[in-house]
Amino acid sequence: MKKLLGFLLCLLLLTFGAVGSVQAIPIYVGGTEDCGSCFQPHQDSLANVNTVLDAYNTAIDPDLPSPINLPYVEVPWGGDFKTGTIDLLPGYEYLSIKYGQNFDLWYVAGLPSFDFSIAKGISHHRLWNEHPVPEPATMLLLGSGLLGLAGFRKKLFKK
Repeated sequence: MKKLLGFLLCLLLLTFGAVGSVQAIPIYVGGTEDCGSCFQPHQDSLANVNTVLDAYNTAIDPDLPSPINLPYVEVPWGGDFKTGTIDLLPGYEYLSIKYGQNFDLWYVAGLPSFDFSIAKGISHHRLWNEHPVPEPATMLLLGSGLLGLAGFRKKLFKK
């Protein structure tokens, strides 16, 4: 029984360690079309972005972190870019892209970059909700699980 509990603990540590290090994919949260009460001219303001996020959490997935807080990082774009790649700063959860009189909001936690393709040129993008990247804790969980499994295997075959 004691061996079984040890084995299950190792598997649990491995699972949570591996989940923390998995590469995330961007999740489209919504945009101007999902924000009936949005106001002009600052479509991607804090209030509008939170309105879109709340609508997404209510209708689709209540697991996304909410609400978005200040401050944000804004990067202005010069030119008429319609496709490209945005290099994301580590630790930010959300990306809003402003183009024309519209904006789109994406959940991008854990991504190093974001590829985009839109109909109109981008005026700017913003990164929201900075959180520290939990890499040391992830590696500790994964390492503990691996060491526990190695010890468990050594004990198992020692007989």
